Amino acid sequence: MRRSFCQANNLLERRNKHLIFLNSIIRTYHSTFPVFSPAPTEKKEEAKPTSDQITPKSSLDTKKKKKIKGGARLHKWLTQEGGNEFKEPRLGGTHYYGETPFPMNPLFRPRPPLDDALKDKIYESFTKEGLSPRQIGQTYSISVKRVEAILKLKHLEKKMQEKGKPLQTDFRKNMEAMLGVKRDKHIEEPLNVILPRVNRPLFELVDEDEEFTPEAAAKKLGRPPFEEIKRRILEEESKKFVLDEAKKREEVILISKEKSEGNKRFRFVFTDISDKEKKVYIRERDGRLVQRIGFKIDDQTLDKQQQHQQHQPILL
Repeated sequence: MRRSFCQANNLLERRNKHLIFLNSIIRTYHSTFPVFSPAPTEKKEEAKPTSDQITPKSSLDTKKKKKIKGGARLHKWLTQEGGNEFKEPRLGGTHYYGETPFPMNPLFRPRPPLDDALKDKIYESFTKEGLSPRQIGQTYSISVKRVEAILKLKHLEKKMQEKGKPLQTDFRKNMEAMLGVKRDKHIEEPLNVILPRVNRPLFELVDEDEEFTPEAAAKKLGRPPFEEIKRRILEEESKKFVLDEAKKREEVILISKEKSEGNKRFRFVFTDISDKEKKVYIRERDGRLVQRIGFKIDDQTLDKQQQHQQHQPILL
């Protein structure tokens, strides 16, 4: 009994100590809170500077003058100096800072674009008269690639008009005026523009008696001969130009044939995304691996595949 009474007494003492400690914290917090505020200070009257201590404003301005940053210099040049003449566009021709649009690249000298009326004539000569892009290029002295680009853009424009989408004709007129498009004058450029692939110079020691043909030089450089490149370009130009990508004829190139790789139920389609052209390879059911040029899965085929997968029973 005595031991239990002592334990109870100890517990009561501990409880009272905790209560006293909590009360002291609360009282200290409430009573000592104003102590943390700064003590009031008496206002002292500042002594007025005498006439000898006053410095002129000009010296203060020179001391407090900050360095003008790049944006401020640009704004000053645009508003006060030579940039004021570029505030308004100059219609009827280009208005560059120098002779070229990029002063640091003087070799870039772009030709002015063609007039929209001339583009309409080119589109009509292809759709109504049936001329090829090469014939149109010979007629108007422009490159075949430019003709193909004009035909594609005009075809897209006609589609937008059929869907009722408005065209930005005012924007086009202003851009033609600022780029110096001339309605009565056409540009002259070659039909084919072949850009050379420039690498580090290669040297080969050849004996005087040894015959070194262009074919041997192309083989040494790891490139096809020039005659073959020329033949490929002519073949591409002789192909019939089609505006709709879906109507282009697909080409099939057989790569290999292994029956063990085939599947009687499915055929697999692979797209090489590492290649810029994104070539499409198909493993047929009989094991043939072919490359399909111009292959494209339309939306109807995708819908049919999704419907087939939905109605397909689930095997447990």
